[in-house]
Amino acid sequence: MKVLMIFVDMLRAVNQNVCNESAPRNRLDDALSKVGGIVYSRCYSSSPDTPRGLASIWTGTLPRVNGCDKRTKYPRYFLNENLDTIWKLFKRKHLSLNLFVSKDSLEIGVLPEEILSDANIYDDSNLNRFLDSVQIKDNSVTFLELHDYHAIVDDTEYKLSGLDFIYETVGGEIDLIFDKFGRDNFDIVIIFSDHGCLQEGDEHIMSHRGRIQTYLQLWIKNAEIDELNRDDRLCSCMDIFPTMAFLLNDFVLNRIDGLNLLTNAQHSFLVIEDYMDVKVSLSQTPEWWGIIFPDFNVQTDCWGNWYSDGKRIQLNSEQEETFSTILKNYVGSYEENVKGHRTIAKYAEMSERLHNQPAFYDNGEKRIPAPNSFA
Repeated sequence: MKVLMIFVDMLRAVNQNVCNESAPRNRLDDALSKVGGIVYSRCYSSSPDTPRGLASIWTGTLPRVNGCDKRTKYPRYFLNENLDTIWKLFKRKHLSLNLFVSKDSLEIGVLPEEILSDANIYDDSNLNRFLDSVQIKDNSVTFLELHDYHAIVDDTEYKLSGLDFIYETVGGEIDLIFDKFGRDNFDIVIIFSDHGCLQEGDEHIMSHRGRIQTYLQLWIKNAEIDELNRDDRLCSCMDIFPTMAFLLNDFVLNRIDGLNLLTNAQHSFLVIEDYMDVKVSLSQTPEWWGIIFPDFNVQTDCWGNWYSDGKRIQLNSEQEETFSTILKNYVGSYEENVKGHRTIAKYAEMSERLHNQPAFYDNGEKRIPAPNSFA
């Protein structure tokens, strides 16, 4: 058994014609199409950033379960050790590991600590040297982290003018990998991302489809799917682990939120938990939440506003209660932060009243607040 996993950090699936027919075909589409298999065109990340997204992929669980529930909590240091993971699965099946991962990614913690001592690690961030030196043996997993999509998005400041460079670069890297290895040298190939990204022209709503929709492609040897086919079921990147367990004739050893993609199952809904700002800080807390259903979606914020596809909508009381209950049950931050914003709103009300109405000290004397004072 030989498994190839290619992780393309931040790949924005809605820009790929293989997922979205309205998107113009590009160089990356060509490279992905040559791999074949199935692309899951409606795959979402419930936690659209790298630490939370990868933890959900490795465990098949939401952040409230897996321990990586903040932007600073990476799997190497915060992953719930009691959970089964895709990496423990590989160990149970006695598969050796080849890891093409940068030193920075290893140190920040994208991979669990437990696998690093036994893996063959290539951390010099040079894809050509890796391809020339790695030995793909039987009973192995080869994992590659391709960071250039994310790097070019950063370097070009999310501008549309940088897209062709992204597609040419990453498409070329995908071609290079399969030109060197040969697709049929593997039994299973998975190409995936942890989240998408915003880009120039997007409305500034964090739970934007371009950010929360992610890429997932699966090719299985002898499955008679050489061309790339599209599966439009609602699915999640959490589905990678249970699908891999099925392919390796094994089981996930605890309850998870992901589903086996090789059955007819479909998520009835997926929850999204996101931030107002992508900049990492200890003080970050989720303030955007969403629910993706097979045929529609809703988003909400701490102030009780509701949206669908980024546009403000009005819900009746029954709908609001239904959606709020789903978020309370599945997302740890929702109820707490909505209550917290009520406190913030009360402080704002008190401060406004202080500056616009007469106010008095407890002894009856009139307050004369400074312009920037608050209640």
